Amino acid sequence: MKTIFRFIKTKIIYILPLLAVFLSGCSKNDKTGIRKITLNEVTRSVFYTPQYVALKNGYFDEENLKVELISAEGSDKTMTSLLSKQSDIALVGSSSVISVQNNGKDDKPVLFSGLTQRDGSFLIGRTKEFSWDDLRGKNIIGGRKGGVPEMVLEYILSKKGLNPQKDLNLINNISFNLMGATYSRGTGDYVTLFEPTASTVVKENGFHVLASLGAECEEIAYTGYCCLRSFLEENPSIIRSFVKAIYKAQCWIFSHSSDETTKLISSYFIDSDEETLKSCIENYMKYDVWCKNPIITEESMDLMQDIMMHANELDEKIDFKNLVDNSHAEEILSENLD
Repeated sequence: MKTIFRFIKTKIIYILPLLAVFLSGCSKNDKTGIRKITLNEVTRSVFYTPQYVALKNGYFDEENLKVELISAEGSDKTMTSLLSKQSDIALVGSSSVISVQNNGKDDKPVLFSGLTQRDGSFLIGRTKEFSWDDLRGKNIIGGRKGGVPEMVLEYILSKKGLNPQKDLNLINNISFNLMGATYSRGTGDYVTLFEPTASTVVKENGFHVLASLGAECEEIAYTGYCCLRSFLEENPSIIRSFVKAIYKAQCWIFSHSSDETTKLISSYFIDSDEETLKSCIENYMKYDVWCKNPIITEESMDLMQDIMMHANELDEKIDFKNLVDNSHAEEILSENLD
């Protein structure tokens, strides 16, 4: 009898963890039909305003999606979270999706919705006078080596007749979230920053916005939503609902004022006053950084791969269909959402 009891006890010990895994997998849907997903954004930025509009206006709720938003503060952390299945969907630069295509894994990430179509960073300087040739021989805090902001900066510098490796010094060993503070403390002659950090640093220190990197580069598949291909194939209704919510937000932004947008998303930026936040939103509207619909074009992805090859971060281009699935976005655009 004791032997039988030990046998049953042993089996229970092995079965319980498996049962827990099974139940956790089923927890995506509760009894009300609401689908729960974890969304991991690379950082918190006004650059991603359409996403916060979708959350605040309840567009995900309308699609029976309960979204848990996590800010990883780094594309490497965001992608690691996605690959390890700690997150369901990731908001990252498209270069991150391109970079992991050769990692040997069968279940690779795929982009299914675009969010931004231009670089969202601004070149900040300590003096107002500026020409691109002024960067020659100077120190520029440009972002992480291999990151999209750094690669786009190098691409633009080359277009302006500067060799990024020889004509100036790019500082790329400072964490993304510390770039503004580091520059404010005296490191570097110039820095590239996203909003709201750019406006905050300028306002607090008397620095100057010298150029929009988005205005200096063509439209590009800059930031988008991705998931593992297995998740895409197993959860088509979730992906479709997610894309629909994002598209509703994109439509809303282009039909409402900066004042309305500021008030709507201000709770996501408690460290920024409404005047600064409004300025950030108007800057991004001015330079046309936000996608008007979720479709990612092959031309914009092709340019991203050109920029990565220019930065020696990619040896050869990857087939578009291995990187992007526009099927849900195309279906939603064919519908009337009004």
